[in-house]
Order: sequence, then C-alpha cells, then structure tokens
Amino acid sequence: MTSDHSPESGLRPRTRSHGSSATISNEPASHPKLGSNGQSKTPGNAMLRSAYLPEPETDSYCSFDERREALYIVHYVQELAPLIDICDPSRRFGTDVPKLALQNPLLTSAMLAFASRDWLRVHGEEDLLSDKYSSQALRLLIPILDRPVELLDDTVLAAVVLLRLYEETIDFDTGTHLLGTAKLLNSPSSYAGRGGLGEAASWIALRQQLYLSTTYSQPVHMDLDYFQLSYLEDSTPEFFANCIILLCCRILRCAHETAGKFMLADWVALRDEVSLWCESVQWPFKPEVSTDLTDEDMPNLWIPTPVHAIAYQHYYFALLLLTMYEPLNWIPGKEALLARRKVDTAMQHNMVVISALAISNPTVITASLTAHHILYAYGSFIRRGSHRQAILEFFKKIPARSGWPMDNLVPKLQADWAQGY
Repeated sequence: MTSDHSPESGLRPRTRSHGSSATISNEPASHPKLGSNGQSKTPGNAMLRSAYLPEPETDSYCSFDERREALYIVHYVQELAPLIDICDPSRRFGTDVPKLALQNPLLTSAMLAFASRDWLRVHGEEDLLSDKYSSQALRLLIPILDRPVELLDDTVLAAVVLLRLYEETIDFDTGTHLLGTAKLLNSPSSYAGRGGLGEAASWIALRQQLYLSTTYSQPVHMDLDYFQLSYLEDSTPEFFANCIILLCCRILRCAHETAGKFMLADWVALRDEVSLWCESVQWPFKPEVSTDLTDEDMPNLWIPTPVHAIAYQHYYFALLLLTMYEPLNWIPGKEALLARRKVDTAMQHNMVVISALAISNPTVITASLTAHHILYAYGSFIRRGSHRQAILEFFKKIPARSGWPMDNLVPKLQADWAQGY
C-alpha cells in the first residue's frame, strides 16, 4: 500500500499490479492550485470525477471539498481497492464503491475513514482525521441498522465492510463492526446470493471474519449455509480462492462449535472437499515444498498471479487446521499417540509454506496480511532458526508499505519462540 506521490506531487492516476483489472486513466492529472491556506481552489470532487469517475446521474452528490479528501479517495482507488478486490473479478470496491460514494454520505464517510487512516500511517503523519470520518459514518449507520434488513441496500453492507477495514487498522481491534456485518448476512434476505456489490461485500466480510476467528481462536459468527458454491459453477481464480476461504471457515466452525466432540463423518467430508479443491485447480504454478524441511533457507514460492498466492495460502491453512483438529489424533490409544508425533512436522510444513508465499510475493499485501493473522495464532510451529529470522525481517519492513498495524506480531513471535515453543 505504498504510494510514490505526496500531497504536493499532484494526483496522477496509475495502474497497480495488485491483480486487478485497471479501469482508470493513466493520463496525468493537472496539479490543483492551492490558496494561501494550503487548500485547493479546485473542488476535490471535481478533480476526482475528472480523473476517475463519470459524472453523477443527478446533481445530488457528496462533495469532496478539501484537496486532502480527494487525495484519500485517490489513495483508496489506487492502493486499497485492489487489496480488497483481490478475490472479486469484477473489482466492485474499486469501481462501484467510489461512484456510489458521490451520492451516498455513509459510503463516503466509511471510505474516507479507512483511506485516511491508511494514508496517514504509511506516510508517518499524525492521524487527526480518520476518527472524525468514522464517527460521521457511525452516526449515519446506527439508525439505518435499526431498520428491517430487507429494506437495506448493498451500500450499507459495503459501508460496514469498509468500517471493519478501518477497525482492523486501529491498535485495539475488537471486531465490533463484524457484529453489524453478521446481522446483515445472517438473515433470510442474505446478501451472499444477491449478486453485485452486496455479494462481493459478503465474501470480503467472510474473509474478515476468518481472520478475526483465527487470531482470537473464536468460532465463525456467520451462517455459512448462505455461502453456497459448486466447483462446476465457475472456474475463475477468484472463485476458487473464495471456495477455499469458505472451506477454512467451515473447518473452524466444526472445530470450535463442537467443543471437541467431532462427528468423524463431517471431518472426513471436509478433508475430502479440501482434496477435491486441490485436484480441481489447474493453474500453471503450484507451490512445491519438501515436507522434510531440511533446507535452511525459506523456500522461494513466487507466484505471478496474486489471487493464486492467496488461494494457496488458504489451501495450506485448511491443511493446517485439518491437522490441528483431526479427531482421530485425540482418541486415547497407541495409534493416536503415534499420529500426534506427525502433527508437529505437518504443522511446521504448512506454516513455512504460508509464510513463504507472503515473503516471496512482497507486493501482494493481502498475502502479508493473511500470513500475519495465521502466524499470530500458529507461529510457534516455525521451528528452524533461518525461517524465523526470515519472517521477522520481512514483517519488520511491512509498516513502511502498509497501514495495517503488524507491529505486534514480531514481539509475539519472539516471546513464543523464547519459551521454547
């Protein structure tokens, strides 16, 4: 999420290689004229529309009056939306959301809260604005959520997703906005099957829930039955990525909600579905890593397509979860005791692959975030010193490129490893 332009360098639309299909112009935008107070004499919304967006269909739209606000929106379009849309081939948070925000104050405030927070963190500036935008969004959102879910449109869920993204970047993440997301998604009129922006937001919310559940070892608080997929429905990389993310959520639900009393048949079915996913993927690049982990160096698993890296990370996370919670390993007896000896090796292998996919693809910030959440929960299974050092060095550099606070991971891992885990 780095940006190679500053507030004084002009707003120049450019294409990023986040795995998205750019639909914006690459022609340089003219520098706005500044008044004596440093504010733009050109309305920010005019700059934004001329560079990125078509004219609104009505005269009623939200004005980005300050040049700073226009800068944050451009930062959102260029740097943040590709990360959010990595599993959406239509890139709706990068295309639909900025257009709708011109006529939707809730969406505008939510987008500005997230974008300003990220921009200010990356550029090392004191954040005096994002809380203001977040408060504005909450004042608009709270009365809206009191209405029947059936009366709410897709922009409400999109705004909640953006507020959740903002919440992820603050120092004390409580997951508050996921409660609002769960209310919207756990209803008979769920957005998950509607198509369009609502369905896209649903899958992003599911990914957010997975990360929170992983980090805090909590159940998945969403009705996963509304997320129905068939491997025969689609063959896009984004579709397969969402499939394996859903499978990870289902494994976590089974692990946490059964209080350790697994139905073996359900577990076998999940394991078979993960195997079927791997067999169904016909991509040219697959991460191949020896299971003996005798190589001292972190393996190089560069993958040219960002969404493939995300999908494979979640595939290995699914394998990790299946290994961790395998019910047969915890039945008293000699066979279970022997099986548990293999668990540690399998956990190490899966954690190394997940970490290597992030380190080998440093421009795919979403891969770094995925590895961060999984390492926070299971990083103690990284045993080899060279692997530990590679992970520490990589995540120490992340704050310069991303507004997500990952500073807590390094001391957490160091503390775990110091205890001999």
